[in-house]
Amino acid sequence: MTTTHGPCREGTYNLLNQITIERLGWKDRVRIWSPADTGYFDDLPGGLSVLIFALMAASDLLLGALHEVRPAEMRVGAAQEIYDRHFAALLEKAAAATAGNLSLPAALWQVATGRLFGLGGLLRTAAIDFSAARTNKPLPRVLVVGEVYVRCEAFANHFLIDQLEARGLRTHLAPLGEWLEYADVIIRREAKALRLGERVSSLVQRRIQELTYKSMAPALRWPARPTVEEALDAVEPYLRTDLHGEAVLTVGGPLEEWRRGRIDAVVSVGPLECMPNKISEAQLFHVAEREGLLALTLPVNGDPVDAEVLDNFAFETHARFQRGRSRPREPHMASPQISKSPSAADLGNRALDCPNRRGWARGPLTQLPPPFALRPSTPQDSRCSSCSTPLRPEPGQSHCSASVCPPSLSRRTPITVQEN
Repeated sequence: MTTTHGPCREGTYNLLNQITIERLGWKDRVRIWSPADTGYFDDLPGGLSVLIFALMAASDLLLGALHEVRPAEMRVGAAQEIYDRHFAALLEKAAAATAGNLSLPAALWQVATGRLFGLGGLLRTAAIDFSAARTNKPLPRVLVVGEVYVRCEAFANHFLIDQLEARGLRTHLAPLGEWLEYADVIIRREAKALRLGERVSSLVQRRIQELTYKSMAPALRWPARPTVEEALDAVEPYLRTDLHGEAVLTVGGPLEEWRRGRIDAVVSVGPLECMPNKISEAQLFHVAEREGLLALTLPVNGDPVDAEVLDNFAFETHARFQRGRSRPREPHMASPQISKSPSAADLGNRALDCPNRRGWARGPLTQLPPPFALRPSTPQDSRCSSCSTPLRPEPGQSHCSASVCPPSLSRRTPITVQEN
């Protein structure tokens, strides 16, 4: 992981990893590489930098294919077997490349000719294998975004993707390489004059992204690759892009995907009290109000994710998907755009209006169709006492247990459950 400027905990993950390695007795066997986030490859030989970036892009795509296919695979375990086999082949390609000529001219030739150390052929074969292993079962698609380490490290987020898949949701994880692409975009946007080396580096990165993505996209019928540039353009009505950090990506990425009809909901995950994560949560609340995107924010601190929170989120996502409601609508910007005059109060106050907000899926609820329909209840008696949001009753109970916000547990409005 990178080092960072300021108190962001992202800059201390490498220290935690170092402590862990030392306690395992691997201090002399494993070295931690922690580059600056503004110059990820500055201290590395040019050829090695090209290889590492290509391997990161390829591994992101293999993982994306696994998440795409696994929830609807023909045979249980088939997608994982394909992923393991091709990831092992990826490591073999990496070892072979490091044993060969890794000079900068040789690496640039690999990129220019499209050979890319043999990764293109590997990815095309993997895409064909993944495509053959999946069914056409329609499933809601959920984009998982948030703080880069917590979202990408399954142990840190309590294996969130596995839990979402167990609830019948297809997930797409924002890739690790997104942050490197973001750093490149910021440099190109804000530098008064790019040096020749910076121009070449940017062109090489974009070329690698295009080559690797196009190697897998046709067989898996993926749409055009979403870019950080598009995410930053999409987030403008909600956050200023000169607010550097993950908040603009956490909001802008899902918003762009939602507007293109590629996702049905989003889950944002990050460390407890992480400032970019809290800003994102507040703005995703506005996105839900104005554009209809269902969003759930999960702050984690090492404890297991509340299963009831995920149950409620999956319940609503499936219901909206079945009724065709999980589609973008035209944004209505009746209130002034926050990005023009942001303040701490404006960023958070509206998200704090309802005490049931934490852990509750943002977005308009719908009447649920079979097989999710529950026993009917009196509409006026089944709403949150604070914000009048419809709440889902549990059959056989006289009160609503859908809300999981601790401050609101004592203020639930009783409902009447009619017995059939």
